Amino acid sequence: MLNNSEFQAYVKALNLPARGIEFLQSVRCGGIDGQVSPAARRVESHVGNSIVRYPSVKMGFVVECESGRVEYVAALALEDDDDVLE
Repeated sequence: MLNNSEFQAYVKALNLPARGIEFLQSVRCGGIDGQVSPAARRVESHVGNSIVRYPSVKMGFVVECESGRVEYVAALALEDDDDVLE
């Protein structure tokens, strides 16, 4: 995960408007309180899928996936992609 100075340099290089930077910051750190934003919804197991927990070195926390076939494979690919920052 990018530290704060790396993030500021990144958004400056993108020449984002202030509202865009505020939005990205709120997604990354939950906004005003500085806490990590929770997931949009909880991961659930249903017929035909299973919950997979992947410890992401890039993100610094455990990523939960609902599918061992699709989401987990995507999480692995994103973890190894040098073009993906977070």
